[in-house]
Amino acid sequence: MVVYREANNLVDQKEWFIKELRYDFSAQIDSIDHFDNSDAYLICHLTKGQIKDGIEDSLNEFVTHYGHLRLLLGKPPEQMRIWTRTSNKYKVGDSVCLRSTEDAIEFFRYGRIIDQTTMNKALDVRGWTPDQYFRKKAKNR
Repeated sequence: MVVYREANNLVDQKEWFIKELRYDFSAQIDSIDHFDNSDAYLICHLTKGQIKDGIEDSLNEFVTHYGHLRLLLGKPPEQMRIWTRTSNKYKVGDSVCLRSTEDAIEFFRYGRIIDQTTMNKALDVRGWTPDQYFRKKAKNR
């Protein structure tokens, strides 16, 4: 029972994080920074909507089951990086839309959807080792 509750809280915490981001914006892919085969960062700039400065850092203050959750890297909105394992599907000039209320990321080319995924799958989880996790948990009691 304890293991189930802990595992359930891990999922719930990621869902909470995504909802609290309140992302509802579009961005355009400026370049693709490849690592290997299809792993890459999509380097983008904001084209529609707003991103609250420092929101991911603020929310991470309350994350207890993960060391750190991150969806956007860089300095949004000027330049942001989104991690993907399917970079071979995208081209410079494609658009990406993120909507927290639907846990959705959609990719468009010439106004047509070419791919979609969830924000949950795209989250970069920079977890703690078990030792660090239990020390952080004890500190927060």
